[in-house]
Order: sequence, then C-alpha cells, then structure tokens
Amino acid sequence: MANRVRQRDRPAEPSDISFDLNIAHIPADFLRADIGGADYRHLLFATDQQLSRLADAKRWYCDGTFHVVNDPFCQLFSIHAFMKKDGVVKQMPLLFALMSRRRKKDYRKVTYYYYSDNYAF
Repeated sequence: MANRVRQRDRPAEPSDISFDLNIAHIPADFLRADIGGADYRHLLFATDQQLSRLADAKRWYCDGTFHVVNDPFCQLFSIHAFMKKDGVVKQMPLLFALMSRRRKKDYRKVTYYYYSDNYAF
C-alpha cells in the first residue's frame, strides 16, 4: 500500500531511450555516467565508496540480469568484487549499469568507461 502511495511521486516509466533523466529522483553522486548514442543508452550508478572499493579490487566479476528491468532497457549489468571484513569474505555488487543493448562493444563501453579520461569517477 505504501508503494502505491509513493508511486504518484515517481516519474513515468520511459518508453524509449531518448527520455530526459530527472536527477531529482536519484541520490546525489549516484549517477556516474549516461553513455549513449543514436540507438543505445547505458546509465551507470555507484557511490564514491563503491568506486573506491572497485579501484582496490584485484579482480572484477560481471553479471547480467535480464528480467528485472523494463523497456527501453534490456538488462541490469553489474560489476562485483570480493570484500573481506572481520575474516568474512563476500561478493559485493559495486557498479550497476542499466543497458539498452547487449552487444560486445556495449559491455566494453561500460567496463572501460571507468578508466576513461572523458569522465573521471
């Protein structure tokens, strides 16, 4: 019931990739990049702490989930790393990307964007 009440305050679901992103509904410094072209769009999300942990990680693990997002996006792509605290090791998601395409070059754009000189996390 609370979710239905809050839904009135949320923006409408986008119907295509050319929608205007209303950053008023996104926490400060969580949206890291809006990568796009004429026929694709990828939104990258992470906190400063997540990016710091990602930079310290020796290995990244990538995962794509396809049935949790709505059109115009086709998947939620995430980059994970193992974190250790108090002797316990867990795999943690550190970067999230809403992707509208699933081509090899799209995955490269998302993963290499972290190292890009065009956008410094």
